[in-house]
Amino acid sequence: MWQWRVTPDYAEPAKRDVSISQNLAWLVEDDTVSLQFGAPQASNFVSSGDVEFGISESGELVCVAVRRPDVAVPADYPG
Repeated sequence: MWQWRVTPDYAEPAKRDVSISQNLAWLVEDDTVSLQFGAPQASNFVSSGDVEFGISESGELVCVAVRRPDVAVPADYPG
């Protein structure tokens, strides 16, 4: 998926932006909102604060899950 630029000291993605078309799935369960990219399932997860990133066996980013924040609606909010 990624093209790499390899130097004597390190390797990094060859391009900063990647454009890939994938099917998306949106899931809301209890207090978690998840966005699934394509068909691969996550086999490992990396967390940072309230965000969790799902990584497939091949190392692709396959989903992002966030905890829905509590939102207080003001009493004078129309609707």
